[in-house]
Amino acid sequence: MLPNFVIAGPPKSGTTSLLFYLERHPDVFVINEPHFFSRNYEKGIEWYESLFEKHKKEKAVGEKSPSYFFDPKVPLRIKKHIPDVKLIFIFRDPIKRAYSEYWHNVIHGTE
Repeated sequence: MLPNFVIAGPPKSGTTSLLFYLERHPDVFVINEPHFFSRNYEKGIEWYESLFEKHKKEKAVGEKSPSYFFDPKVPLRIKKHIPDVKLIFIFRDPIKRAYSEYWHNVIHGTE
């Protein structure tokens, strides 16, 4: 089983909030950040498919990986393996997003 939707967007753009709400819906199964089409592509499509084995009878099956927003190889990889997937890209006002990411990094000691 492969997903029928994929969520991507830059950090601090709202992808985690969307995930939070989707996880609460009984007809949605969503995986958080497998990064298959970017960082974990070498693990193979079988590895990716195995992540979705836990889904039962949910109508919407998807995943969220913000890294897809930055990797130029991702679109062709997605098209190759799941050509009919629905892509959901989240955007936020760039200044507010940068400000939020800055404070996130300050709080976590990475700035």
